[in-house]
Order: sequence, then structure tokens, then C-alpha cells
Amino acid sequence: MKLRAAVCMTALALALGCAPVDDGAATGALTIPDECLVRGIGLLPTGDFAAGRVRGDDVSASGHWLHASLADGIVLATPDWLLCRLNGATLADFGGSATLNGDAGYTYRVSVQDRGTPGAPTILEGVPTVETVTATRHRHPARFEDGHLTVSEDRARVTIPAELPVIEGEPGTGLAKVTFDQAGLPGATMCLYRGNGSHGRGGDRYVLHHCASFGPSVSAGDTVDVTWLRVRVYQGAASWRRAGTRTTVSVNFDVTPLTVVEPPRDHYRIAVFDPSGAEAFSTDGDLVRGDFEVVDVSAP
Repeated sequence: MKLRAAVCMTALALALGCAPVDDGAATGALTIPDECLVRGIGLLPTGDFAAGRVRGDDVSASGHWLHASLADGIVLATPDWLLCRLNGATLADFGGSATLNGDAGYTYRVSVQDRGTPGAPTILEGVPTVETVTATRHRHPARFEDGHLTVSEDRARVTIPAELPVIEGEPGTGLAKVTFDQAGLPGATMCLYRGNGSHGRGGDRYVLHHCASFGPSVSAGDTVDVTWLRVRVYQGAASWRRAGTRTTVSVNFDVTPLTVVEPPRDHYRIAVFDPSGAEAFSTDGDLVRGDFEVVDVSAP
């Protein structure tokens, strides 16, 4: 362990105005590698982007670092030193000279906490329920009164119904649709239902005809994870004088609420100082995408 590195760590915390980030896991014996490596790319919630590769120790370092800020511009950074420490958490700090939007004379400090390679989120299921969704097509004046499924948590696991029962009016051979957003897929999925009447009148339900999806095919009885769902009646019986001025469906959906627990993401902070030493800008946060890796390269 280097005494100089320990002093540098304290000075860095004072320079950044806060203690190095850790998530409460830093409970082990402190280890400061003789040489380490920081590399990767990451996107912050603000839209800022950082990427690079830095290798070295507390007295010298090599490599490059880029930070692109939507509000403040482009930082091109050259490292002068790099300090890593392992004590339950994996932390790294480095700094040196930089340009901001092409202007020289700036300095910077970066702090990274490597929380491991991000994995898939954990999905926690709630208590299954039956949710009733009602939708109406009014004929005079013509308008849609759509039904919407209430998604109480992050997502809902829904069973696709084979039919949409009609409780008012007649479906004839008209159309109804169930449209929803499947978690993790682009665009919306649409399931088309056709009335079970004949010659444009009669019937007591809309029956699933087909579903169009950007992902795997969807059929009646399948379960899908949705963030929203809408039911719309497009057409009822052609003979409105016989079937009434509106057509209404009432659909019971089997629903399981889902809570999404995201895996821990690496933490990142940068502070940039102008030639006078005043802070030009700083930003920090947990990554929303990407991964930074802190590696002890001094081990044999």
C-alpha cells in the first residue's frame, strides 16, 4: 500500500467537494494496487456520454478520456495520475489536463465506482387479479370511448383474450382492436377482433382474428408484459336502428402486476476546472447504459 496514494485520495476528496462514492459495501481491508486500469463507455441520465481508457498509478498515467456534455460541450482529457482502491467497493479516481470545446488550460478529476457488469433486471410478480376493461363505439354522434387497462406497477403481465364479449348492441361483422406496448419491443402490438354476426348484424362477441407484433407471434391465451393496453371498438352492426346507437364490450383480463428491479449500475463523476482553478462544470450519476471496468493490473 502506498502512503502517497492514501494522501492523494484525501486530497482528491477535498478537491471534488465530497467523499468518494460507495454503496455501503466498502467494509473490507483497503487495497491500493501498484498499477490499475480504467476503461469503458457510459451514458448518464442527463444524456452526457463518457468513454476512454486510462492506465497508471498515483504518480503517472497514460491513455485518453472523452466526456461529451449536452450543456457544456466536449472535454478531451489526458491523465496525469490514476488511483484505484479495493475495500469491498471498487473505486478509481484520475485527473490531469484537458481541453474544453477546444480551449486548453483546463484540468479535470474523474471518479468511477465499478459495481460489476450489469445484468438483466429482476422481475418481481405481484398478486394476480382480474381487471375489467369496457369500451364503446357510439354511432350518433360518431365517437370512440376507449377502455384502458390500469398498469399499477412498472409493467403488467396480461393474458390475451380469445374474445371480447358484447354487453350492449351487436357487433355484426365489425372490428375491434386490443393494442398494447410490449416491454422491450419497439412499436405497439395490435390484435384484431371481428364480430361473430353475419351479414353485418347480430352476434354477441368479437373473436380474435390475428395479432401483428414486432416480436414473437401472439395468440389467444398467450401472456405478454405490457406497459399500457387499450381496447377500441371500431365498428358495430351495420343496422343501427335494430342494434342500437352504440356497441359496448366488457373484457376481463387476467393481470399480474410486475415490478422491475434494475441491477446496480456503475457510478461516475467528473469535475472540470478552468485555468484559474474555478469549477467550470461538474456532473455525476449512475449510468443508464454502458459499463466502466476498474482492473488491478499489478497482480502477477
